[in-house]
Order: sequence, then structure tokens, then C-alpha cells
Amino acid sequence: MRTMRRIIPIVLIIGFSLHSLWSQNLTGVDQLVRGYGDFETPEKLAEQINKDFSSDLEKARAIYTWIASNIVYDLRSKRFTYTYRQKKEIKIKEEKRKKRVATYTFLEKKGVCDGYANLYHYLGDLTN
Repeated sequence: MRTMRRIIPIVLIIGFSLHSLWSQNLTGVDQLVRGYGDFETPEKLAEQINKDFSSDLEKARAIYTWIASNIVYDLRSKRFTYTYRQKKEIKIKEEKRKKRVATYTFLEKKGVCDGYANLYHYLGDLTN
């Protein structure tokens, strides 16, 4: 029992030390992105992210931070729909709709879940 009392603090100290060594510190990414000014297009933002960051993790965090800092949730946000005649049209029209939703969310700085997701995905494609 006495040995166990000595081992537990040592295991905890080692565990916390290893965690801090392995965890990513993305504070610098957040600070830089929060200092970004306005961008005319999602492509311009992606260009800046590509210039400032090299790893996929940093780019993903930069996109997340920019969206979280600049886009507000708006239930009255514009809805984008499309119609189709043949099943083969669905994929093409859906891709166009996703880009329109992403661009609208970016420019208007507001959206709903679909806008957040499509903007994140579109910026991710541009920074890849």
C-alpha cells in the first residue's frame, strides 16, 4: 500500500508532462488569424492562410478560427435550392449550390449550419 502511494504521484506527473509535450499549441495560429482584415473573396483568404501556415493542422485551425471569429449564426439566412431533371444532374448542381452557399456565407458574414460547413469545406479545398 505504501509503495502504491509513492507510485501514483509519479505516474500522474509523468502523464501530465507527456500530455503537454504531445499536445499542439495553436494559440499563435489563433492570434494571427484574428488579426486578419477583410478579404474580398474566399480565395483571397485561402491565399493568405497558405502564405502564413504550412501544416494541414495549422491551416485547419486557421479556417476554424476565421469562421468562428467572423461568421454569425442567422436563422433568416438565405436558402439555396435547385431543381433537376435527371439524376446525373444532382451531383453537378449540388456542388454548385455548396459553392454558392459558401460564398454567400463568406460575403454576408452570416449563415446557418449548411453555410458554416460548406465554407469550411470550400476553404479547406482551397488551402490543400
